[in-house]
Amino acid sequence: MSGRILFGIASSITGVLLMGLAYLMVGGDFSKFNIRNGKSVEKTYSSESAIEKIEIKETSGEISIEEGDVEKPEVWYQENDNQKYDIKEENGVLKIEKVSDGRNFFFNFDFSSKDLKVTVPKDYKGEIKVKCTSGSTVVDSVNAAELTIDNTSGSVRIRDTRVSGDLKVGNTSGSVHISDCEAENIDVTNTSGSIRFDDTEAFDSFSAKGTSGSIKFNSLKTGGDITVSNTSGSIRGTIIGDKDDYKITAGASSGSCNLKNTSKGDKELNANVKSGSIKIEFE
Repeated sequence: MSGRILFGIASSITGVLLMGLAYLMVGGDFSKFNIRNGKSVEKTYSSESAIEKIEIKETSGEISIEEGDVEKPEVWYQENDNQKYDIKEENGVLKIEKVSDGRNFFFNFDFSSKDLKVTVPKDYKGEIKVKCTSGSTVVDSVNAAELTIDNTSGSVRIRDTRVSGDLKVGNTSGSVHISDCEAENIDVTNTSGSIRFDDTEAFDSFSAKGTSGSIKFNSLKTGGDITVSNTSGSIRGTIIGDKDDYKITAGASSGSCNLKNTSKGDKELNANVKSGSIKIEFE
């Protein structure tokens, strides 16, 4: 075996040992280990004008949006030498975007948590739009005209939220859980990960579509059509109402289905899965 190969193996082993040592030194909490950006600084931003729409663009980190005792939207965030936020107001729109100056890119070892928290007033009635590349998004006890979440990698959690218009969630990888929420229309898609609804109401239409992962809804209430489809994974749920209210089109290509197709009913229930079973009951 040549000297270069032996040197490479020895260097790799040394690197692993050093990382293990660093892990032990920080007690298993990598958020304390940051050799790139220096210490993160906590900052706050208070809106100066009336806000009708909030737009958030986050590259990595947890986003939290909640109702609070504030008169105008407020933002709590963390910054360091390389990771900063661009926050501005334009024509009633509060724009929040994480930016990076790209320095020290080679040594990009930064495990520190950089959460973003937005607090909205109790009487907020505007739109909220979130786009996150990597990280979870949590919306808690919020009123909004529209709520749109576009997440690439990470979980989405929405609870105790009222939306007078459309509630839309698009997720690529990670779970989606919506509980005790209501909206005019609800539209959720998830490529890889589970979708779950608890005590959710759509005054008009409801749609949940998955590719890989289960779909479950408990005590779902709607005023219009219901569409549930999945490629690989089961569909389970309970619907508040009478089965005779729905024209049912359901089928499972590979798996069982407890629903029978019917042509009566003013509303439509479409449930289909390619690989998995369907069990939907009415209460």
